[in-house]
Amino acid sequence: TVRVLLVSAGGQTYALPDTAVARVARPADADYRSVEGRVVLPDSGTLVPVAPLAGLLGLPPREPAGRRPVVILSGTPAAGLAVDELLAVEEVLL
Repeated sequence: TVRVLLVSAGGQTYALPDTAVARVARPADADYRSVEGRVVLPDSGTLVPVAPLAGLLGLPPREPAGRRPVVILSGTPAAGLAVDELLAVEEVLL
């Protein structure tokens, strides 16, 4: 089994393996910054680029853009996925 974080984006449900998730943030609109045309969030002394998961998958974005949960992915460098909603943490059988 694999432990996953279920999220929604663009009206669909997706499972992110917990090994890929460093943490979940709930930033306020004022937390977002724009650096060289990219949306970033300050996190642990660094700026983490954030992209909407729906947009990356070619799905229509949810409006308004702010106040979405952001899943900070593990890895170097870190990256963030803005999702519409956090749904659950579950064990799934592959």
